[in-house]
Amino acid sequence: MTIADPPAPPQRPAPSPGALVERARARDEAAFEALFKLHRDAAYGLALRLTADPDEAEEVVAEAFAAAWFGLPDFAGRSAFGTWLHSILLNRARQRRRAADRRRRRVLTVADPEAWERAVTRTFPGTRIDVERAVAALPPRAREVTLLRHAAGFTYAEIADATGVTMGTVKSQLSRAYQLMRKRLSK
Repeated sequence: MTIADPPAPPQRPAPSPGALVERARARDEAAFEALFKLHRDAAYGLALRLTADPDEAEEVVAEAFAAAWFGLPDFAGRSAFGTWLHSILLNRARQRRRAADRRRRRVLTVADPEAWERAVTRTFPGTRIDVERAVAALPPRAREVTLLRHAAGFTYAEIADATGVTMGTVKSQLSRAYQLMRKRLSK
């Protein structure tokens, strides 16, 4: 006769994202870590598409999560945590781009358009590079709304909230982005 293993303790259901946010707002590090694990892949995917550089994307994600941790006590909850986090990430990416633009204006550099293609191919093998190139060639605001809509799956209202513009402006920017992409892809 063998002694059976004791029964496993009952599993508690995973806390809801809303409960995690509330616990994290109360400075519960384990809850914030759970939020990080829940949102990191989507955040990295968006950051990579915004920056076209895997290392830069990791830095943007790290900065966004750090800013979220420090900003959580002020998070009003008017939008979902993911929407709020993506708006922070978008702002961090913009800040880094503006800083890089300022540096470029001070220093003469030669652009390497193939660097982006190599980064995308390495990170997303088998991707349709022509579409990725068309998205990368969009002006910054048009690229942001296109990625938020199609890569992150945001609604028009969520994009407007994340970017700080009206829903009409979002629709206009998307329409213009589609025109530019059609023109580029038809070549």
